[in-house]
Amino acid sequence: MGGSYAAHRCAGRRAGRVRRMELRDRVAIITGAGSGIGEALAERFLAEGARHVVVCDLDGDRARTVADRLGERASAVGLDVADESAIVDLVESTLRTHGPIDVFVSNAGYGKRGGV
Repeated sequence: MGGSYAAHRCAGRRAGRVRRMELRDRVAIITGAGSGIGEALAERFLAEGARHVVVCDLDGDRARTVADRLGERASAVGLDVADESAIVDLVESTLRTHGPIDVFVSNAGYGKRGGV
């Protein structure tokens, strides 16, 4: 069997059968959404009809700026994804305020700082 594992797994699938995720009326949490890919995802989710998107970022001001620009169907939370209790609080708060969470995008970067 030549080729990559992924190519082998996809070989039997017909072209054009890619299924899109239905976002209409969904509640989403996106970490790392204060800029870049996370911000673009938040915009797109709302454009696709998401009921609410929680914009999360380590920089709470940045998250608020994005959420304010996106409108009333977005809210902002400043949090550090390395803080487990902050994630638990985020999920519980979102459940109370917006109901079940349909999509959770773990987009935030995390790394150790220091020399090589």
